[in-house]
Amino acid sequence: MQWAWAHGHVSSNPVSVVDHILPNQGAKKEHQPAMPWRDVPAFTKARLRDIGPSDNTRAALLFLILTAARSGEIRGATWGEFDLKAGIWTVPGERMKAKVPHRVPLSAAALDIVKTLKEQKQHKTLAFPSPRGKVLSDMTLTALLRRVKAKGDTPGRVATAHGYRSSFRDWASESGYARAYRREQG
Repeated sequence: MQWAWAHGHVSSNPVSVVDHILPNQGAKKEHQPAMPWRDVPAFTKARLRDIGPSDNTRAALLFLILTAARSGEIRGATWGEFDLKAGIWTVPGERMKAKVPHRVPLSAAALDIVKTLKEQKQHKTLAFPSPRGKVLSDMTLTALLRRVKAKGDTPGRVATAHGYRSSFRDWASESGYARAYRREQG
């Protein structure tokens, strides 16, 4: 509209009032505190390795760290998504940000978590059920990180579950692995 107004195609810019009414849409989102990647192994060993029966929150967080997946992908994981023989987790497109199914090869440690939970038979369909048999709340992982005082890279804030994706990217970058970009179709 500013271009049309500047070139005489309209007599005024009716959109200019929007700047004064609506909040700035270009505002930068707040950084999700991440744990420095060099601290992740000691943190997982000290705080997450001793997962007891029915400790699905710790299991979910450790699985999140090992797979660099988003918390919603983990929290909604069902047994039908896992091929335990092949060591593959296939996340359906409905739970992926890009709405495209995603195959995740599982490390030995991640596969051990899934096999252990499967043997415990805590839930018919959910891999990481809440104590009430529902999908874990998005705040459950945050509460755990606060309880164990997970060191974040932002002063005065603990690491967030989403921040572990950044920790992984930092490790990959500093270890010489290029970030993979998927070409969007269409």
